Amino acid sequence: ESFAAALLFNPETQRRNFLPSMPDDEMAVVISAMQREGVGWYHCPNGHPYSVGECTRPMQQAKCIQCGASIGGRNHVPEAGNTFKGRGNEVNVATPGYMTSATLGANSLAINRDLMSKITIRVMRILLHSLLSIALSGLPSSQQAAAELVLPSVSNPSPARAIEHVAEAFQEDWASLRELT
Repeated sequence: ESFAAALLFNPETQRRNFLPSMPDDEMAVVISAMQREGVGWYHCPNGHPYSVGECTRPMQQAKCIQCGASIGGRNHVPEAGNTFKGRGNEVNVATPGYMTSATLGANSLAINRDLMSKITIRVMRILLHSLLSIALSGLPSSQQAAAELVLPSVSNPSPARAIEHVAEAFQEDWASLRELT
């Protein structure tokens, strides 16, 4: 089954695939931006990432903003269950699927530009968003699966809200492409 057919008829299968024109990961953008800051990256006991500055070893305790688990530590020793992931570009956090926040605004080109030009990224995004629009307008089972792909952080997202996001992203990509050509 081709990528396009899978996206149209079995969008749920694409949640575990790396989609064309998506960044490696939203966190990859953050980690890349903070690379020069000497930041150490950790995961809380539930796998949520957080950073420790200065010497990259924890000296304070806090709560994970995503789940409330204990993070940080004392005297350079992490809290129980916290895992050191590395410094800067040592950290691999690639996540498959669609990244809603990476498709609009300033983050929309936050992918490895060494691999693709801005024009190529925009054309690929237009194709991706066109396919998603069709999937979101298709069979009810495909609509819901496509909505869950487009809005992964929303519990039981509506296809209508996903269509709004895809349309907005498409329009932004089209306007940007016109400016670039």
